[in-house]
Amino acid sequence: MNNRQLEFYFKDYTSYVELIEGRDGQGSIIEQESPEFRAFEIVVKEKIKPSKLMANVTETGFNYQDKLTLIEFETFSSKSLFETKGLVGVLKVKDVLVDLEDGESHVFDVKITITSRFDQEKPYFLSYMLSYENPNFSDDFFTESSEESLLAILLLFLFKKQLQEAFRQGMFKTYQRNENNDDRVKGAINVARHIQKNMIFNGKIVYNTKENTVDNTLNHLILHTYDYLKSRFPEVTVRHIDCDNEMRTIIKSLKEATPFYFTNNRNKVLMKSMTPLSHPYFTKYEVLRKTCIKIFRNLGVSAFEGKEDVVNGLLYYIPDLWENFLLHNYRKYFLKEDFVVQTANKINIFKGNDGKNFRKLIRPDFVFYRKDESPFFILDAKFKPKWYDVTANGRSLNSVYDDYLQVINYMVSFDTEAAGVIFPTNNGEILNNEFNISPYNFKSKFYSFEVVVPVGDCTYKAWTNKFKQKIEQSMSKISKVIKREEQKKL
Repeated sequence: MNNRQLEFYFKDYTSYVELIEGRDGQGSIIEQESPEFRAFEIVVKEKIKPSKLMANVTETGFNYQDKLTLIEFETFSSKSLFETKGLVGVLKVKDVLVDLEDGESHVFDVKITITSRFDQEKPYFLSYMLSYENPNFSDDFFTESSEESLLAILLLFLFKKQLQEAFRQGMFKTYQRNENNDDRVKGAINVARHIQKNMIFNGKIVYNTKENTVDNTLNHLILHTYDYLKSRFPEVTVRHIDCDNEMRTIIKSLKEATPFYFTNNRNKVLMKSMTPLSHPYFTKYEVLRKTCIKIFRNLGVSAFEGKEDVVNGLLYYIPDLWENFLLHNYRKYFLKEDFVVQTANKINIFKGNDGKNFRKLIRPDFVFYRKDESPFFILDAKFKPKWYDVTANGRSLNSVYDDYLQVINYMVSFDTEAAGVIFPTNNGEILNNEFNISPYNFKSKFYSFEVVVPVGDCTYKAWTNKFKQKIEQSMSKISKVIKREEQKKL
């Protein structure tokens, strides 16, 4: 009997008091006493703990396990409250067993989709952020006229990126055993098979060979994955694989080097591909193998006879994508300026008279340096919408106070006289971006910069054109402030 399918859709960094089954919150409300609600609880509290996510979710570059919290779940006065965190993507959990007090049991397959809260009908913002994850990937990745889901977008994106990285190690080769039946013997004769096939002398001999070849199971799996994606999502596959020179060369090279690749033996290839690779050189291909398997699993191909992982999915930490997107734009817009912007600047702070070294490590997101290599401006990437309420609408600083103290700490530690935050918002432009620190410090300044994310029902091309205009406006604001701050202490 097939398990009941449950689907839940959420936005990142958002709190919920009701659980709704269905697309984008348009489905039915689930009562807390129901087995469906209990299945969701089991998934959140037991099945997707950080350690399990690290082991079972396709690798997407997580560096810190504390980022792997998908949903926080608490209960107050018999009412459940849950809040999503910074992970976006799709997660599937199979065979969630719910035992009820009356002895009845239910088994569910639960699918959780989390998109950016800055996206409306389509995941435009998330797709645009992903385009900066890999410099070789174009910013028009999403195709608004096709019907691919967020999962399909993420899977195709990851497949392309990992195949490019793996192919730079060269074509994967491994030893393959082949049975031959001809008159050019160059291996061990298989007597039993020879008698079976060649009862009457015909000049042929059955023999086995072992050859180090590109025409192997893994490369067949890669081609099957490409063909499958193209059949499921033809428009986006043609645009971003077939029309990409590097990818087109890779696929063509693989097909030319694998004469025994057949499109009708996919299930056989999938079953043979379940064993992990242990090659000491072709390390990138093991990562790619896992992604190919997950593409077939996540998109519904049943060829694994119950051997699937219980937890399966694809997740990204969106604040990291946001930070990478900003760095890319800083380097683009400030390329010809006299100052330099750097990321991942790590320094240790707090040294006492006991002679011990500085003990606490800090890492601001972006540090701007003059030509003499002295820092003069700190800018930290934030992803909290409350920053707009604080800096544009005059709301209390309490909601972002920890962020504020962190940035002030960076400013003091790097001995700059200016620092600030930059964040996305669906709201309008902030008129006043400059703030004083305190009645005793009018010399140092705190700045707030917004990047307006367009809203409204439009095509992806129209959306990206609007967004690029908003990015340019933000970069222009930052440039004016930076040039002013750069002249201080000279």
